Amino acid sequence: MTSPNPFDIFAIQNTIALYCLALDTKDFARLHHVFTPDVETIYPFGGKREGVQSVADAIQKRLSPVTSQHALTTQHILLSPDGHSALATTYFTGIHFGKGKWEGKEVTVSLST
Repeated sequence: MTSPNPFDIFAIQNTIALYCLALDTKDFARLHHVFTPDVETIYPFGGKREGVQSVADAIQKRLSPVTSQHALTTQHILLSPDGHSALATTYFTGIHFGKGKWEGKEVTVSLST
């Protein structure tokens, strides 16, 4: 029987941070290092998406008219006893600053994942 490796927590934290950095830098190719190829998501702006590229395309379309900054806050990661899975809860705030016709507009979003 294997036991959880505490360094897995750092890997999970780094992956969650990479998600935010991918969005803020608009380097959506980095999402291939965040999600598994068979990812399924449901975003309020894009409905259900399957596959990393589909998810990346939906996010890119949504964030194209803004500059964003995502800040991670409270985080809890629970590793399973066998070390094969984990449950992560992360709070973050995303601030979106409009560009072009949205210049001067700002939207703040707070979520828990």
